[in-house]
Amino acid sequence: MPSLRKAVVPAIGLVCLLSSTALAAIAPPAIVKSYNAVSIKLGQTTTLQFVVTNSNATPQFLTGVAFNDTLPPGLQLNSVDYTFSCGPGVIATTPGSISLTGAIIGYVGYIGGNTCTIGVTVQGIAVGKQINTTGTVTSNEGAGNTAQATINVVGPPQFTKAFNTKYLQIGQTTPLQFTIVNPNSIPLTGVNFTDTFPAGLKFVSLDYTFGCDGGVISTSPTSVNLTNAKINEAGNPAGNQCVIGVSVQGTVLGAQNNVSSTVTSVEADPGAAAVAGVIVVGDGMQVTYAGNLSASDAVFNFSNAGMTGGTICANIYAFSPDEQLISCCACPITPNGLASLSVRSDILSNTLTPAVPSSIVVKVLATNPKTCNAANPGPLAAGLVAWGSNSHSLPAIATTEMPFISATLSNTELTRITALCTFIQSNGSGFGICKSCRSGALGGSKK
Repeated sequence: MPSLRKAVVPAIGLVCLLSSTALAAIAPPAIVKSYNAVSIKLGQTTTLQFVVTNSNATPQFLTGVAFNDTLPPGLQLNSVDYTFSCGPGVIATTPGSISLTGAIIGYVGYIGGNTCTIGVTVQGIAVGKQINTTGTVTSNEGAGNTAQATINVVGPPQFTKAFNTKYLQIGQTTPLQFTIVNPNSIPLTGVNFTDTFPAGLKFVSLDYTFGCDGGVISTSPTSVNLTNAKINEAGNPAGNQCVIGVSVQGTVLGAQNNVSSTVTSVEADPGAAAVAGVIVVGDGMQVTYAGNLSASDAVFNFSNAGMTGGTICANIYAFSPDEQLISCCACPITPNGLASLSVRSDILSNTLTPAVPSSIVVKVLATNPKTCNAANPGPLAAGLVAWGSNSHSLPAIATTEMPFISATLSNTELTRITALCTFIQSNGSGFGICKSCRSGALGGSKK
């Protein structure tokens, strides 16, 4: 019996020791990650560091430690820069991912340390908030947590500008709008640009501005400048654009190409310069008349100053005193060209009405059409308007023609005269279609 008792005691002690060891919990690996910056410029690089920790005490190693990290689309892995205490672990990389397998990490107090640290260089390749989540870190002794880190890749502000028209008549004004867009997930601060006008344009007024928080807009007859503006991030309910509207005046004939400076900010590289152009034109269509009362006639001369860069169509509509359209036609006039119509021989020689009036009202509409057709005149020539004048086809003592007066043509009037001309051309009688313009001037000129 005594010998039996001795055999049992060591067995009980062994059972207790084994039970205590078996019941001790083994902490799984824990992973954290961090970038070396809160934000980077598009194309810039920064360090991304992974740290896997073994929090167990002596003598618990963690073996077979592994994790996989897939980068978001806006980041690219360039290189593995350093690694500490990751044992026999294998690090594999692609431009879009990094993984660790087979690492052994020491315990708390272990001379080699109880963390595995890996540092890599990543590059920002797409604008926006880049949320990077690492998969669960695992080991032979158990699975740990996931890790997440965020960095903003900041792109340059996007700068555009636009005139309200392609052509600007000399002396007239047109709106010019500057628009700066922040495409990023963070605000841009210290936004600046300078815009110096070409010699043919002059600043007239600052008309509106919004979204340029805190920015100072300064102007002169030759420039517009913005300094120190803040522009909200994309998705902000208040908007992510800074918009400035001004009016400019055409002062010199010809193409005016307006190129701004680059747009700069604190957080991003400079954005591209904004470019916009406008052509300052004169009276591209010159309409004059000459009385020839001794021949019971008057003539109209049409010239194209050539400032619009192409052929102009002179659409002619002749009315009797009671506003009946009696004839219409259209004549193309090449750049710097000149053409004329005789009232008697061209406009009244084939009237729609049997009676030929002794006084008529002539309206001229200048257009830039693909085809020259008064029934379908196409777009109004840029910078040009409609002209109207009274004329007389028979001698009248002490009576002269009224000068042509230019005016913007209303949509209602345009619809009316083109509809009447369409009827004249489509009725099949041939009456009411005046003759084509003659080349050159038929007489002296008066505006």
